[in-house]
Amino acid sequence: MAASNKCPVWCDQRHPDGAVHRGEVGETTVSGLRIPVVILQVPGGPADVAISGPVYVEIHADDRDDMAELLGLAGQHALAGLVRQADALARGGAQ
Repeated sequence: MAASNKCPVWCDQRHPDGAVHRGEVGETTVSGLRIPVVILQVPGGPADVAISGPVYVEIHADDRDDMAELLGLAGQHALAGLVRQADALARGGAQ
């Protein structure tokens, strides 16, 4: 449920009003490293999906399906699933 500062449902709501919304969709481990997938949104702007952790990759909305497919082909099925889940949430879908 959205907070009083009109956070999206996926936002962790641990920020002051007017700050960037952030929500961690989930995490997986790749080569022993924690890799979270997050959604970020400047108030009034579009929601962005990013793979975070030891490297940071922001995934353009038009590329999320392709990135998930590539991750799956590379055997990173859990990470691919998190990207798909984040994409659905960022587009306003259910978790």
